[in-house]
Order: sequence, then structure tokens, then C-alpha cells
Amino acid sequence: MFTSVYRVLKTALISLWRNRGLSLVSTLIMVITLIIISIFLSINIVTNKVTKALESKIDMAAYIKDEATDEQITALKKMLSNRADVLEVKLVSKDEALARWQERYRENEKIRDVVSESNNPLPRSLEIKTEQTEDMETIAKLLSDQTYQTIIRELSYTKSRDMINRMTKLTSFIQIVGWSLSAIFILISIMVIYNTIRLTISARSYEIEIMRLVGASDWYVRGPFIIEGVVYGIIATLIASLLIIISFNLSLPHIKDYLGDFDLGGGYMGVQIWYVVLVQLVIGVFLGALCSITAIKKHLNK
Repeated sequence: MFTSVYRVLKTALISLWRNRGLSLVSTLIMVITLIIISIFLSINIVTNKVTKALESKIDMAAYIKDEATDEQITALKKMLSNRADVLEVKLVSKDEALARWQERYRENEKIRDVVSESNNPLPRSLEIKTEQTEDMETIAKLLSDQTYQTIIRELSYTKSRDMINRMTKLTSFIQIVGWSLSAIFILISIMVIYNTIRLTISARSYEIEIMRLVGASDWYVRGPFIIEGVVYGIIATLIASLLIIISFNLSLPHIKDYLGDFDLGGGYMGVQIWYVVLVQLVIGVFLGALCSITAIKKHLNK
């Protein structure tokens, strides 16, 4: 058995080397396919995690107009605190807003010094926490009513909700584009690998005929072609994984700078590299084996 396996493997490798031009093209097409799938899969994972992180951190701040009186603010805070869907309402004074500003930009003196005790345009605000994230929509509609226009200048929730909506739309767009491109390149890979195996079968037709005449088993005849397709997938996975890891390492610092304080978990911004490599390997081996088996069934039985 071991001798038979060794000979089948040897025949497959010899065939790959003899047709190295076609093998190179097939492998490169599959590499491109796997990279495209991996990139869009990773982007999809990151955007989904960013959206969830935004939703988990979302809160509401009602920024108060400077002309609003302390009595109006106290009445508004009491009204909100008495609601069953509100967990906490905290008043942030101008001094506290200034302290937060200076802490946030402590490493950037130019921005930090724009606001000072003598020149503090930062507004007072009411920070509101609700039982459920969905409850903020109700609170936002309530505070957007004409009744509170003389007190409230702006709601931070609207900006957060708009950002989440944009992220959701971006995720949907990435999914459509990603899977469309992936499907196109999968079809191209299937066509190229299928024709490579078909040409290999045609080139070895005389040798295959002799093996059949001397009583070679179906595995001995067909095995090298199946292994050849699987090898395409394995080599393509190795190359694609290496390129993906390099690109992740180069882009990770820029992505972290852009996303700021978001904690998306371990790995590369929440993307586990072993998962991406596993997906590449499964797709690569499956495509290679599928193309080989299909070509064998159609052309080897003639």
C-alpha cells in the first residue's frame, strides 16, 4: 500500500513539474482567488465587530444651551430620571467638560490649549444611560420635541446612530462586492484548473492506456490527477496566507490609528489568522479536488 501511495505521489509531482507552466498559472489564479476571499472575509469580520463595539459603547449626551437656567436643567434631569427605561442621568458641568477635554488631548498641546478656564466654550450636558440600546431611540425622539428646543442644543446619540447606520451599509456593500468578486474568481479558478487537468490527461493518454493494459488499479491511474489538484490548493494556500499575513502586519498600525480605542479582541483587529488560513485551505483543496474529479470523470473514461 505504501509503495502504491508513494508511486502515485511521485507521478503527481512529476506531472506538476512537466507541466510547470500550466501549474504556475493554475496556482496563481487560485492564489488571487483565495486572497480576494480572505480580504473580504477579514474586512467583513472587522466591520461587524466595529459595529457591535459602537453599539455596545453607544450612549447619549444632551448638550445644554448656555442660556438654559439651572431650574430648567434640574427639571429635565428629574423627568428623565423618573422614566423606567432610564438607568442613570448625570449632569456634566462646564468645568468637568474642560477637565475631560484636557485629559483627552493631554498629548496634543495645540488642541488641548484651545480650551481653557478663561475661554471655555464647552457646554454643560446630561449623560443618559438606558436599560436597552433600543430605548435611546425613544429618549432621542422625546428630547427632540419642540418643548425642549430652548434647553437642548444637540444630542450626541444622533451622530452615533448615523455612524452605526453607515457601518451597517458599508458591511452590506462589502459583502455584496466581496462575494461577487469571489464567485467570479472561483469560476475562473475552476475553468483554469479543470483545463490544466484535462490537458495533463491528454498528454498522458498513451501512458494511461499502457497502465490499463497491464492491470493498473483505478486509484493508481486516477490518483495522481486528484493529488495534482489538491497540491494546487495547498501551494496556493501557503502563498496566499503568507501574503495576507504580510499585508495584515503592514496595515495593522494604520487601522489601529483610524479606529482609535476600539478593542476588537485578539488577532489582527479581531480577525484570527488561523481561521483565515483554514478557510483558504478548505476552499483551495476543495476546488482543486473538485476540478480534478470532474475532469477525470469526463475525459479519463473515453
